[in-house]
Amino acid sequence: MNAKRLSYLPSVDASSRRFPNALRIGETVYASSEPIDNAIRSGSPDIQDQTHEAFSAFVALLEDVGARMADLVKLHTFYVFDGEADATAYWERMTHVRLQYFANPGPAGTALRVKGAPIRKRLIAIDGVASLAPGRQRIMPAHAWNWSMPTPLSQGWRVGPVVYAGGQISADRLGKTVAPDDVTQQTINTMDFLHHVLHDAGAGFEDIVSLKIAYQHHGNETVARAVLDEILGVVRPLVAPMAVAAAEKQHGSLDEEMTEEVKAMAAATDNVGLFFGEDIFVAIASILLIQGSMASFGIQLTPFQLSVWAIPSAICAFIIHGARLLLLDRELGRRR
Repeated sequence: MNAKRLSYLPSVDASSRRFPNALRIGETVYASSEPIDNAIRSGSPDIQDQTHEAFSAFVALLEDVGARMADLVKLHTFYVFDGEADATAYWERMTHVRLQYFANPGPAGTALRVKGAPIRKRLIAIDGVASLAPGRQRIMPAHAWNWSMPTPLSQGWRVGPVVYAGGQISADRLGKTVAPDDVTQQTINTMDFLHHVLHDAGAGFEDIVSLKIAYQHHGNETVARAVLDEILGVVRPLVAPMAVAAAEKQHGSLDEEMTEEVKAMAAATDNVGLFFGEDIFVAIASILLIQGSMASFGIQLTPFQLSVWAIPSAICAFIIHGARLLLLDRELGRRR
């Protein structure tokens, strides 16, 4: 078994070290410069100063476990910016600082605008994955969008059997938005770019084990849900082919009946996960709706209390639906 190597930010008090800021297992390193202690504050309100602070700490964490920025294959940058005007200029100001730390070629990057951060007055948080394994392959498809300024960032990396894809957006070769205000077309463009990253890495949608969707909304939960449904209207049809391809890879060709069964189970898995799992998270509209409904009857409950009582039903749903998936897998095996 590979030994673990841990590292913490020096600013995090020993009593607050519940989770490491960097964890190395074998040749893979997971790191984050986001401090856990809420008492930690950045000394500057400027995004460039805080970017220097975050990346210098990130570099130190990597070095502490025997890695370098040149080993970084995946990077997430979360930065606080609420508004539309000058959004690209703000990103470029931040990225001018990031360029001082990136290796060339750089990681597969994802930068996400957020309205706020867990720590007050914090403007940026970063995390990433580094690999010290040999034989890495950089993925830069010919059919791809590009950034609004020259960067050494990559669209993806393949390390052995693992593919790390960077965040994809609906943009052109100059970094300008394609299909503004058309979320359906933007989703189609984004998934098309992701397809080309995976294809150039020798993979496909059927090989995806984790897919994250980030989208913009303005705080109205009803509107936000409608936007998400529109996005999922494009993404969900890809889930069924992914499930069918995975089943055929393991069990061989499927007849029409079993193909439809696999598609139906893929859709059911998505629905079960959302319906029974989302209430575990306190920052979700359904929890606030339940809290408001209970309050109207004079029953005062916190979101945390509601989330705790959602756990038993989520566990039951997981076990029951997991058993259904296992039975389907065995049925597919018998039909080979």
